[in-house]
Amino acid sequence: MPSNDNALMRDIIQISEKKVNWILFVVFALVIFVECCLAHYFSQHSILISSIWKQPLYFWAFYLPKIAIAAMLGSLVFLLKNKWWLILVSLLINVWIWANMLYFRVYGGFIDGYVMMMADNLKGFESSIAALIEVKDFVFFFMTLLLAILIYLLRKWSKREMKTGLIVFAISCVLWACASNLNFHKYELFTGHSNIRKIAPISVFYNPLSYNTRTIIAGTAPVYDYSILHMFLFAIDDIVEHTLLSLNKPDITKEDLFLIQSRQGSQRYIEKNSDKLILILFESLEDWVVQPEFMPNTYELIRTNHSLHAHKLSKQTLAGGSADGQMLVNTGLLPINRGAVCFEYPFNSFPNLPKKHSATLLPHPIDVWNQKCMSPAYGYDTTIVVKKESEAFNNSVEVLKSGYDMLQIITIASHEPFNTAAESNLSLPSDMPEMMAAYIKCVNVTDSYIGIMIDALKQSQLFDSTTIVITGDHTIFHKERRDVFYSYCQLHGLKYGVENAYCPLIVYSAAYEGRLQCDVEAYQMDVYPTILRALGYDDYYWKGFGVNLADSAEYNHRAINEKDAYRLSNLMIRNDYFKDSIH
Repeated sequence: MPSNDNALMRDIIQISEKKVNWILFVVFALVIFVECCLAHYFSQHSILISSIWKQPLYFWAFYLPKIAIAAMLGSLVFLLKNKWWLILVSLLINVWIWANMLYFRVYGGFIDGYVMMMADNLKGFESSIAALIEVKDFVFFFMTLLLAILIYLLRKWSKREMKTGLIVFAISCVLWACASNLNFHKYELFTGHSNIRKIAPISVFYNPLSYNTRTIIAGTAPVYDYSILHMFLFAIDDIVEHTLLSLNKPDITKEDLFLIQSRQGSQRYIEKNSDKLILILFESLEDWVVQPEFMPNTYELIRTNHSLHAHKLSKQTLAGGSADGQMLVNTGLLPINRGAVCFEYPFNSFPNLPKKHSATLLPHPIDVWNQKCMSPAYGYDTTIVVKKESEAFNNSVEVLKSGYDMLQIITIASHEPFNTAAESNLSLPSDMPEMMAAYIKCVNVTDSYIGIMIDALKQSQLFDSTTIVITGDHTIFHKERRDVFYSYCQLHGLKYGVENAYCPLIVYSAAYEGRLQCDVEAYQMDVYPTILRALGYDDYYWKGFGVNLADSAEYNHRAINEKDAYRLSNLMIRNDYFKDSIH
């Protein structure tokens, strides 16, 4: 009788051991699945539950990829002997999701391969990153903690089951292939295009969308419907694709060369007079905040008799962010279609604004956006790093008087998380959205520095002979935040135009007669030619692809449209077009 009891006990233990692995598999896979759904919900505020009866294709295209990748990673439960490795895998997933959540809060998108290749650019922005963390972010790590407790409790009975693991992995691959086909079909319906697939370099069954297709359809973020973990594979694919792309320069056709040469003139730098130029690249400056109550000094500059205000500049920066903005303003070239010029092509030859002795004043480390290379590449003789933004403006006139005829001042105060808001004395309504109020106060702080600089120019008798340019490097708020601001403005009858994502261009120049205003929608690529014309260069060796916004005849009849400008700039930069023509 005892022997029978022992045999029964052994059978129960064997059955339990098999169930332990399946229990761990279900829990581990469920954790991954839920985390993928939560990541989508936190960013897109939707998990498409109702679509199961309204749009079944969209429902399964959304959930099947998440089920497939959860099952695939879940197969590790059977394949690994030491189950503690699952915790490491889970933590890595948590870190990837967390990093994407932080990135989304700033840029409205997820991390791709080109963002990963710019990771070094985060140096000096640790406080900005920390300020983006929200309490809900810790739910992912909490789920890993629960998983760790379960593994600890079941550690004695969990064994390796290689055959079962391979079967589960194979099934998940089939599910993955089905998910890919469903999503391709969905995207074809969504875009109206059928040619959106490409061969993936990283696996035979994973066939991602091309980078261009993902960029085109990302407006409503359907590409993120795969799962947040698929984005990691997209990123790896980007890196492989980038490596292959860097080995082959695109050809410039005769037709393209004709268009490029139509934007080239014969003028070089002319030492005409002692006029000076101050270019202020204002961090994240949007036009709606250029109000007399928020930016009195800048607004006063607009109200002078020698000014231009273009208030509808569409953002044209891409992966390079502020660095793209700097390039647009300084060279008249648009960003490359993948990656950031400041990291990909820092040793190219670039056109630059026509000044003989110029300096850049930086309120952040010189490694940020690779300024060590890019400021000289854009023609600046000296790069001066200051501890505070106020120092850049306070010292600007003395730097001009020391022999420089051009200064580029790059600001940082209005960068998230808006830490300088406390320095502003501006009084705002208590019910104004916190982020909106903080942004306005930071802009107000930089505007006060501009006022100090203008007063110093006037005291030094340099104001009338100095061209002052103020423009934003890019816009900052994505649609979700902008909608909150707009609702507040509507409630209080405020007509700031916060619903529109535009950068402003403000130019003070003795070349202008009266107060000029450009009311048409323009582009960041128009800043460079507008500066050239204000300085008296009508036929400069590189005119840029934009137009002079002080001349209605030009901005109403563009020679090069935005799409061609992007395409031609990409060709020129990747071929180092100016290598033999500048020096």
